[in-house]
Amino acid sequence: MTERVEELRETVKNDDVEELAIHLRSLREWFATGDLEMIALLESLMDDTRLCIVDIPYYIGEIRYLAAQALRYERSKAVIKIPIERQIMHPMQVGEIAELARKYGINETRAFNKLKKLVELDVVPTINIKI
Repeated sequence: MTERVEELRETVKNDDVEELAIHLRSLREWFATGDLEMIALLESLMDDTRLCIVDIPYYIGEIRYLAAQALRYERSKAVIKIPIERQIMHPMQVGEIAELARKYGINETRAFNKLKKLVELDVVPTINIKI
């Protein structure tokens, strides 16, 4: 098991969504190795719908969005051609969240709380990703 895989595995075990998001964002900047253990670990996160900051300036989305980005590079390097497809929430900027929350009468203060309510109402925009 590589050091990268072990670090990500520990982060997943800690169950800290902010730490996991930071870790996954950092994977986008590394060169993919095609490590099959890393691929399996990233694939296990493809159903993780917890909300997190996916990009700066403050786009909020799901953990699986970040996992999909890292997974795309890892699978490409490993020359895995069997596609993974998911319908996921499209990351949204804070202003977009506020606008949609107003439209649906949500009066929460924090963007994360507004977005959670919007997700519950099933009114957030989605995208189809194919890796």
